[in-house]
Amino acid sequence: MRGRSKRGQGAGAGQAATFIALIAFFIVLYILFLPPADREALLNDDTSSTCTGTFCTHEGEILLEETPGKLDTLGFSSFEHHIASFTIFQKEDATEFLKLQTISVKSDWFKKNSANATFSIQDPTKVSSALLAFSTPIRKGLLTIQLNRKTIFSGDIHTENIDPIMLPPALLNQENVLTFTVDNPGFAFWTSNAYRLENLQVIGTVVDNTRQSATQSFFITQKEKENLERVNLKLFPDCNPSASGILTLHINDRAIFSGIPDCGILNRYEFDPATLTPGENTFSVKADTGSYLLDQIVIVTELTAPDYPTYYFLVDPEAYDAIRAFGVDANLDIEFVEQEDLNSIVLNLNGVKKQVRTRDMFASLLVNDFTLKGNNYLQIVPQSDVNIAKVRLTLS
Repeated sequence: MRGRSKRGQGAGAGQAATFIALIAFFIVLYILFLPPADREALLNDDTSSTCTGTFCTHEGEILLEETPGKLDTLGFSSFEHHIASFTIFQKEDATEFLKLQTISVKSDWFKKNSANATFSIQDPTKVSSALLAFSTPIRKGLLTIQLNRKTIFSGDIHTENIDPIMLPPALLNQENVLTFTVDNPGFAFWTSNAYRLENLQVIGTVVDNTRQSATQSFFITQKEKENLERVNLKLFPDCNPSASGILTLHINDRAIFSGIPDCGILNRYEFDPATLTPGENTFSVKADTGSYLLDQIVIVTELTAPDYPTYYFLVDPEAYDAIRAFGVDANLDIEFVEQEDLNSIVLNLNGVKKQVRTRDMFASLLVNDFTLKGNNYLQIVPQSDVNIAKVRLTLS
């Protein structure tokens, strides 16, 4: 009886060993077929447990881990771009196009002759007015004058000195011909009509438009452009309202004002921020007539508040109690990309601001007193252009 009992116990022990071996085999098989990331987490879990009574928390637990990347700082809520003062005006010069000592025409019953006078104008479009002047010591009959085959005068002249005759600017060409004729005496065939013109001149007013417009440049940074909210142009026009013409203001070929400004006071014009581009921008002005002195020219850009990165994380009651009562530390670690450059940021953890200034790649803060039970937030405000590889809050 005793022998059978021992044999039965030996068989039971062998079955148990086989069962345990099968369980171990299936566990190994399960681990082998896990995804690599899960298998790594299972086999290399470096968190340790700290337990007191019924309370446990994991040292090494990660409460927050983020990669902020490159953060830029503007430093100002607005920028002023000053542009040098300048004067624009329309200059008019009197120019003599033709001068002849004398010219004569005669007509009788048998013969009618004419006389021509030619003159040149470099740019007829810039001639605002032109006059033909002469004296007539000999005058009899109906005098007809044509400009480029268009009649501009026809009549009897009774005085030696007559008023100048206007030449319509629309009839002027680069090459011009004045033609003078006189009518025949009609039934008085034994007589003739004749004119002698002396001191003949064509004088015109030529407009110089080279000072009627001006363009200057100013520059906008990429960061300024990305944060533009409002843009204003300010300038002080010194002008005479009764003698000044239409003033047109352009930013990058887009008109932002056209009219007669308020002379003698500071003018302000708001325009679409989309008008500006990163890099070089142009400010152009043009006046059709008159004179303007433009002073105190400023482009004012107002910027939106930068959208600094803000991260939210949860501290559960167990972790919070571990920090407050069981000697577990909450460490905030920052890893920068640049070394030796000054890395300057302000960390806003639940409303508590801490400044970090370092030339090292790593910085660490103990934040036990600033963590809250439940929802928490961390905002990173750059004080210089920084590149942050990682921000991590862990329990240790």
